[in-house]
Amino acid sequence: MKKAVCLCISLFCAVLLSGANLLLDAQGNLRGGKPNKGITIKVHDELVDITIEGASRQWNSVLPIAPDTKFVRVRMKMKVTDVERGKEAWQDARLAILFRNSEKKGVGNWPATFHATGTTQWVDCDRLYPVPEGAVDCVLGPANFGTSGTVQFFNLLVEELQKIENMDLDVPPPDGSSPKSAGSLKGAWNETTPTRERVSLNGLWEFRPLLRDENPDVLPPPGSGWGYFKVPGAWPTHNNGMRFYLSALFMPKFRPQDLNSAWYRRTFDVPESWQGKRIVLSADMIQSCAKVSIDGKEAGELYYPGGELDLTGKLLPGKEQTLTMFVSAKPEKSSIFMAPGRLISQDSALTNRGITGDLYLDASPLNKAIADVHVITSLKKKKSALTPASFTSLPENIVWKQRYPRQERS
Repeated sequence: MKKAVCLCISLFCAVLLSGANLLLDAQGNLRGGKPNKGITIKVHDELVDITIEGASRQWNSVLPIAPDTKFVRVRMKMKVTDVERGKEAWQDARLAILFRNSEKKGVGNWPATFHATGTTQWVDCDRLYPVPEGAVDCVLGPANFGTSGTVQFFNLLVEELQKIENMDLDVPPPDGSSPKSAGSLKGAWNETTPTRERVSLNGLWEFRPLLRDENPDVLPPPGSGWGYFKVPGAWPTHNNGMRFYLSALFMPKFRPQDLNSAWYRRTFDVPESWQGKRIVLSADMIQSCAKVSIDGKEAGELYYPGGELDLTGKLLPGKEQTLTMFVSAKPEKSSIFMAPGRLISQDSALTNRGITGDLYLDASPLNKAIADVHVITSLKKKKSALTPASFTSLPENIVWKQRYPRQERS
């Protein structure tokens, strides 16, 4: 794999945005000429995907800029494969940008562009460009000026920003799906019996780190930097192979290695077939505690190493609901024996933080259940003992049936 280079220089500022993609006109049509050979363009959900295969190829789009526009924001994912740089420094894969005046002449300094060579994974790109005085439009030019290779621009969005105030820092799901489909339970792993069902909640969750001086009791509003993170997964407070999917403009607001608290959120339709069932949230591993809410109402807490939380009557079958978990990593005190009468207490190390084990929703009979069964077998006595820890309103005259293979030593 060739050395990958991707420069992403960001200007940090909060602004109110218009919300429309400048690459599309009022009717949703793409602004720009017909793409040349080797260039493929796809429009979906008001976003644009562009793939350029081969060397020395470019497609231009002229984007009108309103007189009161202060910034232009560009966000996307970018990926290059086998791109060789030409003789000049600018001969690589890039998203070229040029602001122009009414005479179609460039104004202002050349803007810093997203560019790359070699082969890379998908790179999140998000940047604000101040609009130079006298600019009436902006020429956006996705291109491969290199001597070989392919460049891809995914979910390209260009927005006008007029007023300095509360910029939208949320990002879409990294797999290109919609937030609704990312949270859906359709297609999730499940295990069913005639009376029970278990559904996995593993996968992408909406995710938002708690910033310094923020109130942990107040859920961050939309646009404040919600992104995505995988469950199960330990926060990348060190190089562990995991990553946060957050806006490039939000990441500098916190230090991953110092992260101790964050929100997880997922919206889904509760299966209608769970009517009359007991519904439980089951966590294999929480590092180290989580406050759980349903539709903004507190539902209970989970603590290290994990456990179950009864959500019966809170999760309502057949209804779309939002499950939120505020997870905090709180190291416990540990004592070190030094000598008789001497104990030293210190915070224990907490390397893994977050929801680090599997997460499930379990539906079971509401009034009839057996839990925590302990099976003790004896080859010597040629019998087994079945010891349930708890019963819940079992029917009378229940008949136990056991079947197990008996193996004897030769």
